[in-house]
Amino acid sequence: MRRALPVIAAALTSLALTSCSGTEDSAQEANPTTVTSTVTAPADEPPQTTESPAPGNDGEATTEPPATTPPPADCGISPSSDAITAPISTLEPPSAPNTAWVYEGDSNYDPCADLSYALLVQRPQGNSQFGTQILFFHHGEYIGIDSTYPQQAMNIEDKGNALVVTYKDWEALDDAGGSNAESPNYTATVTFFWDEATNQLGTEGTFPNQGS
Repeated sequence: MRRALPVIAAALTSLALTSCSGTEDSAQEANPTTVTSTVTAPADEPPQTTESPAPGNDGEATTEPPATTPPPADCGISPSSDAITAPISTLEPPSAPNTAWVYEGDSNYDPCADLSYALLVQRPQGNSQFGTQILFFHHGEYIGIDSTYPQQAMNIEDKGNALVVTYKDWEALDDAGGSNAESPNYTATVTFFWDEATNQLGTEGTFPNQGS
């Protein structure tokens, strides 16, 4: 019996250790450890948002074309405009008796242009020396004539921002003692333009036939 005690004691000790170990494991399983992790976004990175495109008729995003302003419908050369003939009645008639100013369609009248013109011709014409009158328009508004002295325009050249007019110089022809057939050799050129600085018609060159 004395030899059996150590065995019983050892058994009891082993049972006690096993019981304690089981209790600790149960306690650990019943109370698990919780780990909390906090992630902080950098201060210099603002939150990003995503916007969905507005759907079109087919559910996809549509792109509107840039808005454009169309030119006025009446812009462009219009040699048949009533604005051309309206000022004729306000002009002094040609110096030759029984004559009148007649518009025959020579014009680049444009209601949107800084400067446009219309040519009037004396009718009837007695000989090769006859009068002309040039009407000028700014944005379609009549602003005056080329000269108060009798002139004969041989050619009008449109330079876009200026009108170059070639006149017959009858006085130079007379001073030279030339004949009417030689008149094309005696000319003077005057350039007309719209002066933005003074907001009026400007000229370059010397007018002929001024009775000097």
